Amino acid sequence: MAWMSGWTKRWIVPIDHTKVGSGGVTNFPAYLSGAVIPAEVLSACAFEDCRDLRVTLDDGVTVLNLENVLFSRSGFTGEGHYNHPSISSAVDTTVCVYAGNAGVGKMSTAEQQAVWTNEAALWHMSEPSWAGVPGEVINSTALNVSGQATGSAAAEAGIISNAGSFPNAGSPNVTVPNANLLGGGAAITISFWQRVFADATTYDVQYTTVFSNDGGTQGYWFGARYKHTSYRFRYEFYRRTPLVELLFDWVTLSAGWHYVAVVANATATTLYVDGVSRQDQTGIVPLIPRGSGNAYFGSPWIVAGSEWRFDELRVANAAKSTADILTSYNNQFSPSTFYGAGTVESAPSGRMRRWNPFIMPGSNPGFMLFPGGL
Repeated sequence: MAWMSGWTKRWIVPIDHTKVGSGGVTNFPAYLSGAVIPAEVLSACAFEDCRDLRVTLDDGVTVLNLENVLFSRSGFTGEGHYNHPSISSAVDTTVCVYAGNAGVGKMSTAEQQAVWTNEAALWHMSEPSWAGVPGEVINSTALNVSGQATGSAAAEAGIISNAGSFPNAGSPNVTVPNANLLGGGAAITISFWQRVFADATTYDVQYTTVFSNDGGTQGYWFGARYKHTSYRFRYEFYRRTPLVELLFDWVTLSAGWHYVAVVANATATTLYVDGVSRQDQTGIVPLIPRGSGNAYFGSPWIVAGSEWRFDELRVANAAKSTADILTSYNNQFSPSTFYGAGTVESAPSGRMRRWNPFIMPGSNPGFMLFPGGL
């Protein structure tokens, strides 16, 4: 395997094919956690924020687009996402993670945005805090839909890094401009991680908005109801014109983080929980309308003292496959099992010059080449 010139360390690591949905996935935005990168590699970063990290294919030199959200060389933590052209469900797929090159910075904005070719919008909600200013809740795609936290919305601990916290008190939400960019086709996928709190009597969200571009007479709304006494959730998808309301069956969830996705296309709308299809609603949503004005997410309603917390909200103007949904769940829920142990390597020694004191006067300068260095 070739070595990418200029980097001092690399981790050759397999992606476990048993964690990939049947048939494999293409143009997949794989999550790379700083907690699974070997300390020997992460500590070799030339910068504290590991801006010199790169991911390649199994040839060792074909660089993949990587969004470096945040990394800490000294803390051995971090969040990154790279776009892999094809991950197999039949055999392990190998990638290389490089570190240790002081001559490079983060990949360009265009290259980082290119990770998200299958997403219209993506909010990691990884910011350390929100102050209520426009554009602070960053969208990672090329669309101008970075949001503004309002009310009591705050960044709190999430499953990947930080997440959005939306207490019932204080009218919280994140307001997103240009709602017309999200929707307007025959399909859509909305996915996110949802926190279910063990103290159900305290965190009693009875009705909340996951995402809405509902503006004027157009748009759609996706949200959830919550019965706190039994940890039961009922997800709803609502289209305004023509009026359609889909009510999925109640789902019982344990305390902790759960991955939820709703996929709507021309013939059916499917609810997935933790990578598994829970229910289909067929022949109901032939068109996903565009909204107008602002979109928004967050907004728990009705019961005081409650909180709605979720992470990694994604909106795609396409119907994602079952394989994509399952692979996303496995990759984000347990990156330590999604990747194998792998092998750490150091850069091979080059050919170096050594002084030779026995060279005759008048001859070539007194240096000789020695393979393998000094």
